[in-house]
Amino acid sequence: MKKAFTLSEIVVVLVITAIIILVTIYSFGNMQPEKNKIMFKKAYSVVERVSQELANDESIYPYDPENIGFKNTERACVLGNNTECYEGASKFQMFFARRLNLVEEPSRIFATYYGFETTDGIKWGVGGENLAGRATGRQIIMVDVNGEKGPNSPNCQVSAFNGSVLEERIAQIFNEENIGPLDERDRFFIIVDFDGRARVVPNSLEAEYLRSQEVRKKD
Repeated sequence: MKKAFTLSEIVVVLVITAIIILVTIYSFGNMQPEKNKIMFKKAYSVVERVSQELANDESIYPYDPENIGFKNTERACVLGNNTECYEGASKFQMFFARRLNLVEEPSRIFATYYGFETTDGIKWGVGGENLAGRATGRQIIMVDVNGEKGPNSPNCQVSAFNGSVLEERIAQIFNEENIGPLDERDRFFIIVDFDGRARVVPNSLEAEYLRSQEVRKKD
């Protein structure tokens, strides 16, 4: 004759099951910030590589002592294709996008600010710093590491940088009320200087993520 479970045994099983469910939910909740962190570092690595490639490509940015690096907005064509040429403030944006694995062609968001999506699901916004109607050669890149998925924080578009000093505008964005908890952020900012060097604002979440990567390398 089979022995029936006692009430205490059933209670123990239910408690253990509840603990397993809670641990699973907690673990799942902590996975998204870590995934966003990994995707941001991947995007930053891409920006570093592509920006340096462009800065060192003399067919696109030939040496000009008066307009060094990305300050040079003169017309340039894709090597071997004289019909695909870019110039002006959107020159960097278009050549940058061409070196990524795009889902579709870049679309203009505003003026010389372009958006596009790559095959890894990251949505990119790229624009140039323009102060008093003059391009400085510096670029702002905003990456939404999980694409259309929420929370889309901070709630802004890359075109919000139009006519602003990049660092000042980033600080302003993070002083606004629409910024949620830091560990829920899925949009990140990367600055590219006119010489092709990528960087982030000091003491930001982006800097913290990159610093943790450097620590692991040293270890």
